[in-house]
Amino acid sequence: MVAFRDVVRSPGAPWLRLVFGEANLGRGSYLTLTSLQDGATQRLDARAYARWQGTSAYFNGDAVEVVLHAAPGDRDVFFSLASLVVGEHAVGPVPYSQCGPTDDRVPSDNPAAGR
Repeated sequence: MVAFRDVVRSPGAPWLRLVFGEANLGRGSYLTLTSLQDGATQRLDARAYARWQGTSAYFNGDAVEVVLHAAPGDRDVFFSLASLVVGEHAVGPVPYSQCGPTDDRVPSDNPAAGR
């Protein structure tokens, strides 16, 4: 059963990470986190919550939907959001890099090159 649903936003952010405070996810309850940009999801039950040390994965975009699913029999299920880690857009000139959508390297048999 969905006990809570909301969207956490930081307008214009390239990525977000949620940092949770106290939580009680019981034996079968869990959180689902979904990036509104690309649909990537993470499921945190009590065990995963502990393993992730009360933080989420990094999500692309500036908004993440948070849903608390309460399992039958679990009582006093809750979570709190302590803070939000927000990515920043790169500023200044883009460094020269091979990274990018086009691989424009050319074949070479030069012994000084390790390809």
